[in-house]
Amino acid sequence: MNILPERLPLLGEDLSRKGALTRLTADGLVAGRLLKECDYDSLVVNCLPEVSEALRHADVIGSASTLMHLRARGAHDGSPKQVMRIDVLCAEVDEETEEFRRFVIFEDKLFRSPEAHRDVLGQILDYRVALRDIGLDTMASLLHDEQQAWVTANRDLMRDALRNGKFLLVVCGDRIKPRLLKYLRDLGEQMDPMFAADFAVLSLALFSHETTHLLIPHVVVRTEVKRWLKID
Repeated sequence: MNILPERLPLLGEDLSRKGALTRLTADGLVAGRLLKECDYDSLVVNCLPEVSEALRHADVIGSASTLMHLRARGAHDGSPKQVMRIDVLCAEVDEETEEFRRFVIFEDKLFRSPEAHRDVLGQILDYRVALRDIGLDTMASLLHDEQQAWVTANRDLMRDALRNGKFLLVVCGDRIKPRLLKYLRDLGEQMDPMFAADFAVLSLALFSHETTHLLIPHVVVRTEVKRWLKID
């Protein structure tokens, strides 16, 4: 799914062209290293304000919402250390008050991965079921000590979200396979509206030139239960 260009002009102080930032290919290297899915987990965590802005721009989250990273015990700021093996677990919260709105699960799959379309949907739905099954008390015990006061203040809202399946599921990766969008469309039409989660597909386009790197998070599509909404 190629919505963004493959090259972006790199300009100098006088706005003259100094080169180009080239979009990383599926087998492209950064600093001589082939990026892994855990690298994209880190990009989501470290660029969460920009990821939040991309989701807001596409009306995936509310205009007054942002994302809060729900960190695992022992994790440091910016660490992608996982809760229940979920790539990145977040909460959609009010940007000013940090009042909880819903859980957000990110699952990263690279374009070169054979699981980058059908299997990733089953995986992210399994995580949603697992979170609902363990309940709030167990889930809260897995979170960082620094977030326990926030959990206490939002306990009732979080418990209701688990009970009612109030989740946003975000599949993201370096590039998006068209077949994934077909599977997602079919899934959205078949899910029971009483239990269906909202989905979004997020492209994490990485552009590079020597030691300069640029990340552009871009929502390709989103679904709301049985509605299919394509982002232009």
